[in-house]
Amino acid sequence: MKNTLINSLVIVCLLSSFVFAVVTIDCGNNVCDREEVSVSVGEETTFNVFGNDYTFIVDRDRDDLIHVSGGGNQDDSVDLYFVEGDVPFNHKFDPYVDFPNHEGPIVDVSIVIDEEQWCEIDCVGQSGIYAVPIHKGWNLVHGSSTFASENQNSFDQLTGSDVLASYAYLAPFGKYFDTSISAPFTEQEQQMLMSEYDEDFLRYAFEDTAFWIYSKRDTTYYINFGWEAEDSNDVEYLSQRNLFDGWNMVTIAPSFSGRSLGEIKGTCEFESAYKWVGEWVGGTYEEMADENFGESDVGLGIVFKTKGDCHLGLGLSSDDTPPPVPELP
Repeated sequence: MKNTLINSLVIVCLLSSFVFAVVTIDCGNNVCDREEVSVSVGEETTFNVFGNDYTFIVDRDRDDLIHVSGGGNQDDSVDLYFVEGDVPFNHKFDPYVDFPNHEGPIVDVSIVIDEEQWCEIDCVGQSGIYAVPIHKGWNLVHGSSTFASENQNSFDQLTGSDVLASYAYLAPFGKYFDTSISAPFTEQEQQMLMSEYDEDFLRYAFEDTAFWIYSKRDTTYYINFGWEAEDSNDVEYLSQRNLFDGWNMVTIAPSFSGRSLGEIKGTCEFESAYKWVGEWVGGTYEEMADENFGESDVGLGIVFKTKGDCHLGLGLSSDDTPPPVPELP
């Protein structure tokens, strides 16, 4: 009887520990963490982030709780709700619910907290995340329609309040657009971009294009290139980078790194290429053709002047071009 009671208590303790276990994640500890917890519909789970507990529940149609994310399959859907903890949690980290691929009513799902999505400082050098130094004044860098909230995370980074001005030069129009406003394009301009790029016009305008941003202080801009950073996508990604006759402001992507301008020129005939480091640095294509892009260049902008419309792409550098075949004896 005594042994049975002890065994029962042990089992209860183990089950209690399992049910009330708290998943702990810290931002700024140089560990790029991803935690995934499987839960049943109606079950609560607690995450400890930044030393604070946040409890979530997966359920259906809860108007009394803060909605976080949702989805499902054609037969059923459930949502992730915030139950208790510091509010607003979504300015600090982004949990989401991952759904099973099977059809029918949803019974179990996974709640995921992935630091790649909100704690870039821990994930630099992994999964396409780069840290770009920002200096007080004008910087030519990877374009973005939004920057981090000043309330987001506990580490120093470029936020929307740091950016006093933001402009993108779009070659098809030959002019600058104020990207700090919610609708920088007229309806006619947007239609023109859509006719050129279909649904990818926002990618051209806000991702492939480098922006001028004016920062009021020195800081760091964390950029997640994601898909572009995959080695297997290099050729495809570069070939999709269309340039236009005249000046083009282009983001230096991970696919540029370790390659020279001559190697990625594709169908383009460049007149010149320049980077901005507080002043213009560069020159004619002939002067710049063999200059390699490095890891430290990724996320910065480069300005190309081209003769005619073209696209980038991988080709042979001068070192890879074989000499003529030997003459016959």
